[in-house]
Amino acid sequence: MSVIRKMLKQTAVYWGPPVSDGDGGETFPSPVEIKCRWEDVEGNVVDPTSNATTSNSLVYVDRDVLRGGYLYLGGMSGLSGTPVNIVGARRIEGVKKTPNFRATEHLREVTL
Repeated sequence: MSVIRKMLKQTAVYWGPPVSDGDGGETFPSPVEIKCRWEDVEGNVVDPTSNATTSNSLVYVDRDVLRGGYLYLGGMSGLSGTPVNIVGARRIEGVKKTPNFRATEHLREVTL
């Protein structure tokens, strides 16, 4: 088992970015449980428009996720509603994907 897979011992819930519902509102895709390593650390993130913001968490995830989606540390049990209304659900501000030396797998870093 790779080092990347070994470090992902926590569970998180991921919602993709909201999409238009056709009536002027937004809906979120169905949530999925993913494996992760969640670290509460402060850092800086530069968004696509070159604005710098402060990040409060760095999360390593087991799959590709999209900026604008949401992550929640924990399982789906007991969650209902949209991530905007869930205490602890955080918006993904930055995504980074780095291959290992053989390019057989990737380390995926998400900033919240």
